[in-house]
Amino acid sequence: MDKKIVTKKGMIYYDEALNTIVALWNDRFMLQGEYRDTIAKALDMLDETQATSFITDTRNTKVLSQDQQKYQIEELFPRFMNSSLKRAAYIMPKDIFVQSAINRSLSELTKYIEVKQFDDLESAKTWIREENIKLHQAENKDNDQ
Repeated sequence: MDKKIVTKKGMIYYDEALNTIVALWNDRFMLQGEYRDTIAKALDMLDETQATSFITDTRNTKVLSQDQQKYQIEELFPRFMNSSLKRAAYIMPKDIFVQSAINRSLSELTKYIEVKQFDDLESAKTWIREENIKLHQAENKDNDQ
């Protein structure tokens, strides 16, 4: 499995240093089939890498259709729960309508994993890095006892 997926709509890649899947979207419009196909590839990458974090940059996206939102809540998010994923970082758009739709979905996602919102990619990566350090320190403390 390639550790980078490039489509007309964006790029998804595995950041090994952070053990994180990163999704960078560059197109506001994504058809239902495109969305599901791309997400399926990202989930395959998640399964293969056992990534513990997911970053998605939603700054260039539009509101997902009701079918896409339903797919997220009923199929995608439960799959996250059954994976190695522990946290997700969302880089939020400026568009208040898109923010509102994302927040509705995120209220469901927080039932499964820790979620935080950010203004830029670097802030999201910093949070992931800090959480990874905390986890590593806790594991070392447990091993010392």
